[in-house]
Amino acid sequence: QWYYYPAGPIINMAKKHAVAAVLLLIALAGFISNSKNVGMQLLVRYDESSDILFSEQQEDVDVDAPIIQSAQHAHHRAHHDTKRASRETSIHDDCLKARNEVPIALHRNLPRPYINLGFPKMGTSSLHAYFQCGGLTSRHLRCSAKVRGPSCAQCTKESVAAGLPPLAQCGGADAYAQIDNGAYFPQIELLEEFVRGHPNATFVLTFRDMAKWYHSISNWPPRKHGPYMKDRFMREKYNISGAPAPPGTPEKFNEWYCNHVTRVRDVISHSPSSNAPLVEVDIEDPTTGQRMEDMFGIDGGCWGQKNVNLNIHPGVDESEVSVSRHNKKDGNDGDDLRPKRADRDDDDGDDDEEDDDADNGDEEDNDDDANDDDDESNGNTKVDGINKKSTAANVESFREIAKRMKKAPSPEKLDKMFFNRTCFRANNDSVSRSLYHKLPKPYINLGFPKMGTNSLYEFFKCGGLKATHYSCGKGSPKCAQCARQSVEAGLPPLAQCGKADVYAQIDNGTYFPQIELLNEFVHGHPDATFFLTFRDMTKWYHSISNWPPRKNGPYMKDRFMKYDITGSPSREGTGGLAEFSTWYCDHVTRVRELVARNPSHTLVEIDIEDPGMGGRMEDMFGIEQSCWGRANVNALLHPEEANLSEKKRVAGKTERKTRNTTKRRKRGRKKGVE
Repeated sequence: QWYYYPAGPIINMAKKHAVAAVLLLIALAGFISNSKNVGMQLLVRYDESSDILFSEQQEDVDVDAPIIQSAQHAHHRAHHDTKRASRETSIHDDCLKARNEVPIALHRNLPRPYINLGFPKMGTSSLHAYFQCGGLTSRHLRCSAKVRGPSCAQCTKESVAAGLPPLAQCGGADAYAQIDNGAYFPQIELLEEFVRGHPNATFVLTFRDMAKWYHSISNWPPRKHGPYMKDRFMREKYNISGAPAPPGTPEKFNEWYCNHVTRVRDVISHSPSSNAPLVEVDIEDPTTGQRMEDMFGIDGGCWGQKNVNLNIHPGVDESEVSVSRHNKKDGNDGDDLRPKRADRDDDDGDDDEEDDDADNGDEEDNDDDANDDDDESNGNTKVDGINKKSTAANVESFREIAKRMKKAPSPEKLDKMFFNRTCFRANNDSVSRSLYHKLPKPYINLGFPKMGTNSLYEFFKCGGLKATHYSCGKGSPKCAQCARQSVEAGLPPLAQCGKADVYAQIDNGTYFPQIELLNEFVHGHPDATFFLTFRDMTKWYHSISNWPPRKNGPYMKDRFMKYDITGSPSREGTGGLAEFSTWYCDHVTRVRELVARNPSHTLVEIDIEDPGMGGRMEDMFGIEQSCWGRANVNALLHPEEANLSEKKRVAGKTERKTRNTTKRRKRGRKKGVE
C-alpha cells in the first residue's frame, strides 16, 4: 500500500544532509591539497636545500636542537650528490657512455696526431702516460717540451687568430692528451676549427662514471679548503661555453658534458673535410688496456690509472696507480697542499690566472714531463738551447720509458717505439691551405745532408726558380761560410750570400748554420719559408755511412763526428744509428718550437720517400709534380736508381743546353736587326 507523507519535512531533511555533505567534501579537498603542498615542500627541500630530510618536520622534535654536526651534514650532502648524479646518468645514458665504433680496419693504423677532446679529470693524465709509455711524443696542458712553456690553450687560440689550424703554432707532437687549461677550452670554443684544420687527426673522447667525475672536480686539487676545479669552471670571468652557473649541481655538470659529447659526435660525423675517426674510451672499463693495444698498437700494460687524488681514494694501492704529485709533498697531513705564497690571492687579476693554470689543471709539471723524449732540459750544458751532452745518454734515457710498463718490451719493440716519435715524421698539416701558391721567399732548407737536399734543389730549379745548393751562386763562397761571415758583420745570415729564391743546402758538412745560427735565421729573415726534410732514419744512417761513394772512406758520418758540430755524436760515442737519430730528433724539435714562436714564418715539412709528395709539392708551390724526384743517388748503393737519376740529370742538362742555344740565337737575331 502506498502511504502519503507530507513533502515539507522530507525536503527540509534533504537540505540539512546536502549542506553536511558539501562541508565534508570541502574539508576533504582541503586535506588533499594540504598533503600535496607538504609533499612538494618536502621534495623541494630534499632536492634543492640540504638534500637531507630533517627530523624537525616531526612534531615531537625540538626544532631548535642541532640535528647533525656540520661534518656529517657535508658527508650526507656529498653522498646524496653522488646518488643524484647516478640517477641523472641514466637519463643521459647514450651521451655519457663510450661507443665502440672504430672500424677494425683502422686498428693500429689510426692517423696522428691524437687529440683528446674530453674534459679534465677524465683520464687525461692516463692518456698522456699511455702514449709516452708507447714511445710517442705527448703533450699535456703545456704544448712544449719545456716545463714552463706555453699552454696548449694559449697556442691554439693564437694559431686560429693568425688564420692557421689550431695546433700549427703548438709544436709537433703525436698526442695532445689535454688541450684546455681549466679556464679556456679549445675543445669547445674551437671544435669546428680543430676538425677542419686537422682533417687527418684522430680525435679522442674519454668517459667515466659521472658521479665520480663530479666528486673528483669537487675535490681537486687535493687540499682542504678549496677553491676546487668545479669552482673554476663556474667562474664568471672565464665564461666557459655551456659551463654550469653556481651552485653547479651534479645534473648540470652531467648536462654540460652530455651536450659537449653530442656536439663532438655531430661535428665530426658531418664535417665534409674530415675523415677523422673518433675514439671513445671508458677509462674505468677493465678491458680498456687491451682495447687500447688493439687500436693504437701500444702494449696494454702501459694503460693504468694516473694522477690519483689520495685524499678521496685513500685505499688505492700505490704500486698499481700513479699518485698525484700534490700527494707526494713532504709533510702532507691533508692540509692545503698548494705552494704557499704570501701575496697569493685567488682573484687578484690576470697574473693569478697563470698560477691557477698550474694549480687547477689536471696535472702540470709532473715528474714524467722531466723525462720527455724531446725535453731540452735533459742536457748538462747548452749552447743556444741545444743539448751538448752526448746523444748516447739521451738514447739511454729514452729506455727509461720501458720501466713504466708492467711487462718489459723486447729490444725490437723498443726500437720501434723509439723511431715512432713525431720528430722522425713529417707533419703534413704544417702549412695552411690558404698559403698554397703564396708561400713567401726565400725558401731555406734547415734539414741535414743526404735528406733530399738535391731533390729540393732540382725541383725548384725545374720550376724556374733561382736555387742554390751548398755554394751560394757561381763564384760565391759556400753558404756555410758566407752565412757565418754575415752574422759576424752584424747582418742577417744570407746578407752576403747573393740573391736566390731557394737555399737547398746551407751547411758544408763541417759547419751547420741551421744549428749554430738558427735564431739568427729566424729573426734575420722574418718573411722566409723554412723547410725540414725527412726520410727513414735507418736509410739516412746507411747513406751518410757510405757517402761519398768510394770504397775505403772516410765518409760523411766520420766528418760529422770529427768536427765540433753542436749536438752531433762525439768521437767518444759509438756513432751508432740511435745517436745520429737522436741528434736529428733534437734538431727537428728545436726548429719546430722556434718557428712556432715566430708566426711570420711557415715551416714546410717534407717526407722525401712519400710517393704522394710530388702532388703535394705541386699543390703548395704550383710547380709540376714531374719535377719532383730523387737526385744525387749513390751509385754504389742504388745502381738502378742511379741510372734513372743520371738519365734525368742528362736530360735536364740537354734541356738547359737547348734553352741556352735558343737564347743565344734570339740575341744574335736581335743584334742583326739593330
